[in-house]
Amino acid sequence: MSLLQRISDVQKKRDSLLCIGLDPHPEIMHVPDIKQWTYSIIQATKEYVCAYKFNLAFYMSLGPYAIKELYNLVGDINRAKKAQAYCYNNIGILKDCSEILLICDGKFSGIPYEMERYATSVFQTFGFDIATVNPYFGLDSIYEFTKFSDKGTFVICHSSNLGARDLQEYPYSNLIGVQVPLSLYKRLYYYLPNNPDNIGVVMGTTFPKSLNNISYRNFPLLLVGFGQHGGKLEDINAHIKYGNIINISRSIISLSKNMQEVSDMARIYRDQLNKMRINNGNMA
Repeated sequence: MSLLQRISDVQKKRDSLLCIGLDPHPEIMHVPDIKQWTYSIIQATKEYVCAYKFNLAFYMSLGPYAIKELYNLVGDINRAKKAQAYCYNNIGILKDCSEILLICDGKFSGIPYEMERYATSVFQTFGFDIATVNPYFGLDSIYEFTKFSDKGTFVICHSSNLGARDLQEYPYSNLIGVQVPLSLYKRLYYYLPNNPDNIGVVMGTTFPKSLNNISYRNFPLLLVGFGQHGGKLEDINAHIKYGNIINISRSIISLSKNMQEVSDMARIYRDQLNKMRINNGNMA
């Protein structure tokens, strides 16, 4: 099954295009314990999401305990998917998490020899469904992730930060006027070894022009940069459809002092995205 089909099937079953980015910064955590914080967010929002995106940088910054708890949590969710109900350290029941996609946002990059180890750790050791990678080292490096045919790889094509223009919108000298996102997108489509169907691209919604320029192929998109980053849903209306994952992070998780507000905001975003999808004629 292709990554696009897998994502679409999950979204239809869960009636949601929403992915919540879990970025546990001490400034927004309502409790200092990473396990309690992460678990509370999931309990409050699991009804409204198709995926969770775990930003590895934030977990690493909190030390080995946080990494251990991330490992435990991903393992418990995977076991819950199989059993439909599994007790997570006697805190509660991780049910209703079946089909939810788990994304490791590590933005991995390196030579192929390193990338093979990154891919093994993300997909086999931890058990994530999808990972994000940086394409700077070339297609042979990306290929080490796509070798895991039952997993998904999202390649960063255009990020959402202001400095993305410094390199990501710089035209190739031999392709005057063709910017990096478009050229990279073409190369992924035409030249990646064995033409894998388990690949997608990450696009920042703060640069809707670049997003619109590349959307002529059928890669699934991981759309980032909404809310506090400045991205607006109305700017990417045409891409609100099954197969594309819409990630929203701080606009939801910054409310974690009140879990009812977290739950309400997730529901509001889920409903808004569904309404936009339906208005686009994307019913099934």
